[in-house]
Amino acid sequence: MDDVVMLSSDDEKPSSSQNSRPSVTVSSTAKKQAKMLDYYSSKTGGGTTKAKQATPSATVKTNSKSRKCPNESSTPNEETLNSKQPSTSQLGKVKDESDKEQTLTPCIAPNTGIMKSPLPSEEIEEKAKNILKKVFGFSSFRNIHQRKAILAILKRDNDVYISFPTGAGKSLCYQLPALLYGGITIVVSPLIALIVDQVTALQQKGIRAVAINSKMTADEKRIVHEDLRQTIPTIKLLYITPEGASSDPIQRLLESLNKRNLLNYIVIDEAHCVTHWGHDFRPDYLRLRSLRKIAPQAFWIALTATAGNQAEDDIQKQLEMVKPRIFKTGTYRSNLYYDVQIKELIQGQTPEQHLIRFITRILFGKNDDVDLSEIKTFPGSGIIYCRTRDECEQMASVLAKLEMKALPYHAGLSNKVRDDVQDKWMRNELAAITATIAFGMGIDKPDVRFVIHWTCPSNMAAYYQESGRAGRDKKRSFCRIYHSKSDSGILKLLISRELGQIRNKSNISEKARDDQMKAITRGFEKMMGYIELPKCRHVAMAQFFSDNETKECKKNCDYCADPKKTSNLTDKFLTLSSTAQASTSRVMRNSAVDSDLYGGGKRGYKEDNDDIYGSFEDGKSRMEREQKEERCQLIASELAKRHKPNVNAERNNPSQSPTNEQASKLVGASMTRIPNVTITRRMGVLTTFETALKSNWLDEKHQLIPTAAKEMEWEIYSSSKYATNYNHKAASKHSEIQKKTKESVEFEWKPKERTSTVPPQVQDGFVTAAQMVA
Repeated sequence: MDDVVMLSSDDEKPSSSQNSRPSVTVSSTAKKQAKMLDYYSSKTGGGTTKAKQATPSATVKTNSKSRKCPNESSTPNEETLNSKQPSTSQLGKVKDESDKEQTLTPCIAPNTGIMKSPLPSEEIEEKAKNILKKVFGFSSFRNIHQRKAILAILKRDNDVYISFPTGAGKSLCYQLPALLYGGITIVVSPLIALIVDQVTALQQKGIRAVAINSKMTADEKRIVHEDLRQTIPTIKLLYITPEGASSDPIQRLLESLNKRNLLNYIVIDEAHCVTHWGHDFRPDYLRLRSLRKIAPQAFWIALTATAGNQAEDDIQKQLEMVKPRIFKTGTYRSNLYYDVQIKELIQGQTPEQHLIRFITRILFGKNDDVDLSEIKTFPGSGIIYCRTRDECEQMASVLAKLEMKALPYHAGLSNKVRDDVQDKWMRNELAAITATIAFGMGIDKPDVRFVIHWTCPSNMAAYYQESGRAGRDKKRSFCRIYHSKSDSGILKLLISRELGQIRNKSNISEKARDDQMKAITRGFEKMMGYIELPKCRHVAMAQFFSDNETKECKKNCDYCADPKKTSNLTDKFLTLSSTAQASTSRVMRNSAVDSDLYGGGKRGYKEDNDDIYGSFEDGKSRMEREQKEERCQLIASELAKRHKPNVNAERNNPSQSPTNEQASKLVGASMTRIPNVTITRRMGVLTTFETALKSNWLDEKHQLIPTAAKEMEWEIYSSSKYATNYNHKAASKHSEIQKKTKESVEFEWKPKERTSTVPPQVQDGFVTAAQMVA
C-alpha cells in the first residue's frame, strides 16, 4: 500500500514565537538530602524569612535591552533540556546551592500578598509580555486565543474555563499569571508523570515550583510546608493530586494561605476527569469543589483538551464555576495527517514491515535505501502505542530485528531503564519508542513526527489526546491506527466488561452510572465509526467534541486524499470473515489489557499506579476501581456468612421451604441432600456466577446469564457429596470465569439439553448417576 500521497503534503512552517525555544539549562536537583536540608534551613533562618530574602539577587539596568532572568545563566550546567527527569520524590525539594542566585527576579512578583484590585489593563499586558519573554523565552503568544485567556485570568474578575487542543499552550495560561501577582498558585493534576514534567520544566526556568505526593519522604514534605508557612514564601506553584487536595494536611495548608492573602489561583488541570461524560472520570475530582469553602475568594482555572458540550457543562457545574469566561478553539490541526490501515489487507509484506516502511518515509522521505542501523541521531522520532507490556516488548524486538532502533517503555521496567529509554528518545537516538498509553503525558517534545496505535483505542477522546502529542512544532506529522478484525472483538469485550463493572457499582447514583455508561458507549461507537465509516477523519473527531465548524480537510487524511480508495478498503474490511475463535482467543490472551491499561500482575499494577496515577494511597484510578469490583465478586461468594442466623436456622430446619424467588432461580431449591449447604449458600454461589458472567460476556449475551448461572450451580450441587466438595467446585468455577475475563477471552458455556424440566428426585440424600445426567 502506497504512502506517497500523504507524505507529499506540504509542511506548515513553524511559528516564530513559541516554536523557537531558547536554549534552556537544567540546574542540579540531585544533591544529597542532608545538604539540601542544611541549605534550606540556613536560607529560611529556622522558618522565618526577612523581606530582603525576596529581594532580587540580580542587578537590573533600566536601559538594558535584556534583563538577567533565571533562564539566562551565563555559565550553563552540563545537563541540558533533554536531560533525565528527576524522580518524583525530588519534586518537593527547594533548589540547592546552584540556585542561590536564582531567588526571585524583577520578572517574578514576590509573595507579599494578593493585590486587592488588579492592575490596569495596559500594565497587565506589558508585565505579561515581559514575563513571557524573560522567563519563558517566547517573543509572542502562541495565538490570539492564548493571549485572550491569559489576560482574562490576570484581570481576576471571573473564573476561567479553557478548552484547547493538545499542544496548544494550555499550561502557559496559568503558569504565566502565577508569576505576575504575589501569592501561590495551586495546581491539581491527576498524573504524577505530568506533574514530574511540568515541575521540572518550571524549575529549569528558575521558577519555584514543587509538588506534594505520597512518594515523597516526610522530610521533603516538611520542607515544602515550612516554606509555605513563612511570611514571604519562595514557592510560586504547588502541584498536588485530587486525592491530596482532600487530605487534612493540605487543606489546613490551603486554609492558612488563604487567611494570609497568599492564595493566588486554583487550577484544575485535565478538568474532564470531574465529569461522568469525560473519557477518564475520577471520583476524587468531585471532591475538589470543597476547596471553595476553604478559599472562597480564589479564582479558579479549569483546563481540558477533550470535552464536548455535555462534558463542558458538567465540568462547570461540578466545579461550581459561576459565569466563567470561556475560551475554546477548534479541534482541527492542519499539520497532522490521520489515516487507518487494516492489517489483513496489507499485501506483499507483514504489517510490521509496512510499519517500518511508513516510519522510514516519514523521517527520510522517499529514500528507501537508507541504512537505519548506521544512523546515530534521527531527524525526529515517534511513539508506537501498544495495548500491553508484552506487545511493547514484542514490537521493539521485531523492529530491532528489522534494523529499526526502538526500545520499549512501560511500568514493568525499572526507573533507571525507563529514564534511559526516555533520554535516548528525547535526543532522537531512537526512531521510535514502543509504549503503553501511560507514556507521553506531560512530555513537551516538539518534534514527535508520528504517533502510531498498533491496536485501535477504545475511546475517541483518548485517541484525540494521544495522537495530539505529534507535531507540536507545527511541522507535518502523522497519526495512524493499524486495525484488524480481531481487534474489534477484543474492544467489544473490554467495553462490555467496563460497562458491567459500572453497572454493578453501588457507590454512585443511578444517574451517574447511566451518564458514565452512555459516555463510554458513545466514545466507543464514535471510535468504531472513525475506523469503519468512510469520511474525513478530522471531521469525525471534531463532531465527537461538538465542533461543527471544522470542514473536510481536503488533504490531511487518507479519505480526503483518496476517497475512492479509502471507501473500497473500508468495504473490504467490513466484509472480512470473522476470525476463528481459536485465533481470536490467542490474540486476546496476547493482547489483553494488563490491569486494563498499564500492566499485569501485582507488581506491575502497583508500579503503574504509583508512577502514573497514584499520589495518595486512597487514590482511585480506573485500574483500582476494576480490581475493587473483582474483590466484590469474591465478597459476594461469602454472602451466606453475612446471614449466619438464617444459615443456622436452615441447618436446624433442613425441610424449610424455599421462597418463591429461590425456587425460581435454583434448580432443586427444595433439596437438602448436602449437609450444611443451605439455600442461602446456594443463592450466594448463584449470585457470584451471575456477577462474574456480567463482567465477561458481551451485552447481547446478558439475557443468558440467569440460565447459565443456574445450570452451573446445579451441576456443582448435583455432583457434590459434601459441603467441602461443593465449596471447592464453586470457587474453581468462579476463578475460571475471572481468569478468562482478565485474559479478555470469552467464557464458553453451552446450555445442556434436558429430557425433563423436573429435577431428579432425591432418595436417602443421594442422587443416582442416571439422575445426575438427566
